[in-house]
Amino acid sequence: MNYLNDLNTPLLKLSDKKGDVFTLDDATRGVLSIGGTGSGKTSGSGKTLAKAYLTAGFGGLVVCHKPDEAKTWKRYAKETGRENSLVILDGTAQRRFNFIDYELNRIDKGGNNTPLALDVFMKIYEFKKVVDGSGSDNNGSFWSDSVRLLLSHSIDALFLAYGEIKFSDLMQFIREIPSKLQETETAEHQTTFYFLTLVLACENSQENPERIATMRAVTNWLDSFIEMDKKTRSNIIATLDSMALDFTKGDIAKIFCTSTNVVPEMSEHGAIFLLDFPLETWQRGGIIAQNIFKYAWVRAMQRRSTAEPFRPVFLWCDEYQAFTNSYDVEFTATARSKKICTVFLTQSIPTLKAALNTNATGDAVETIISNLQTRIIHSCMDEPTRLWAANSIGKGLVYRYSENEGINEGQGRGEGEGRGQGQGGGINHHSHGFLDGGGGRAMNSNENHNRNTNNSQHHGRHEGRAKNQVIDYLLQPAFFGSQLRRGSKENRFLVDGVIVSGGKIWKHTGKPFLIASFNQKT
Repeated sequence: MNYLNDLNTPLLKLSDKKGDVFTLDDATRGVLSIGGTGSGKTSGSGKTLAKAYLTAGFGGLVVCHKPDEAKTWKRYAKETGRENSLVILDGTAQRRFNFIDYELNRIDKGGNNTPLALDVFMKIYEFKKVVDGSGSDNNGSFWSDSVRLLLSHSIDALFLAYGEIKFSDLMQFIREIPSKLQETETAEHQTTFYFLTLVLACENSQENPERIATMRAVTNWLDSFIEMDKKTRSNIIATLDSMALDFTKGDIAKIFCTSTNVVPEMSEHGAIFLLDFPLETWQRGGIIAQNIFKYAWVRAMQRRSTAEPFRPVFLWCDEYQAFTNSYDVEFTATARSKKICTVFLTQSIPTLKAALNTNATGDAVETIISNLQTRIIHSCMDEPTRLWAANSIGKGLVYRYSENEGINEGQGRGEGEGRGQGQGGGINHHSHGFLDGGGGRAMNSNENHNRNTNNSQHHGRHEGRAKNQVIDYLLQPAFFGSQLRRGSKENRFLVDGVIVSGGKIWKHTGKPFLIASFNQKT
């Protein structure tokens, strides 16, 4: 089918302002969608992006962690007219991919690529550690190096003997390595698959100096392995047994270790691989198998020619923490030049750190995230992710408003009292005359009392407002835990996401972030 190829082509309109669009160029720079459980990242921004990529004619790869993911993608394909583009690998085993044969016989390397097969086996070792919760860092390098050496020499021996490698043959060869050099002389040992393989490999190497040198290195190392400390040797073989468990029997072995009728390069022509091996149904083996195909697919897309025009492709990983590996650091750094549109969805930053690093230093996580230039941040409750989100947007001049209000009241009372008293008296003497008179006496007194009272009262109120500019987060960390809708009926099926895209100032906000709403029903 036809496909969009111009990097400036808009795939999504994100606001009512002209220019607020998500282009093919943005898609090639990678997308990280992050949000807590139930935040709507899959049914909101995830669905919107998925249908845009399908409509644009991209090829792709979708890995499945949840049981209903394959059904969801089949619906997306039907709604966008891409049903015929789906290439489904599932338990029916109709589609098969023998990853060992694929690497051994890659045309671009001319075939006989035992180092490439070894690389894939070592990736299985890493994928197992991630799925088991051990991380993918370099702790335990002694075991990694020992496993690599044992695999390398065993693969060389098998390929020189038979011209092909089967997982079951590889493990049988390793398990039959003698525990003592003396055993190599016994008649019983000389009937083992291990012994017969070495004999045939030596015969096939005659008169070929390069092969003779290879076989000399193989036999010398295997002799040293036989003499290795018994406990160390047993631990190395036990590690390999654990790694190979899911690929030597059952449906996983049938799909990924027998024949091949699909190859990753089909995505260049529009094929969309849908790997339906969810954790709940297929357990550890299903996730490891999907990681193997993802690794092969990514490298195939990186090898393709960039002569224009060439079709964009997408890699879709929901619950990305289950599908991450150390190679993603390199891959995400170069994906744009090959028009590989990466979409990783995950719950939190700590979840990714736990998957990639046992000590959670996060160096690989930070590198991968830095290579994904568009971040869509949905509702999240954990503090590390909210702080990361705020830092992703950055700081700037923001207004901070303050208000103050005051009331004061007072009351006074005064009271006074006075009291006074006086008294006086005298005797009068009259002169005798025509009248008969006598003396006289007089007395007077006075008293006064006064009292006064006064009251006073006062009341006051003041208020003020201030606006200041300060440098602070453009969006506070708490915003991401409380202000973003999570979809469902109560929110009219609208999911909010804060979009940040490297170097972009959005027209709608005039800032480096845009709050977009995604409809779960469209």
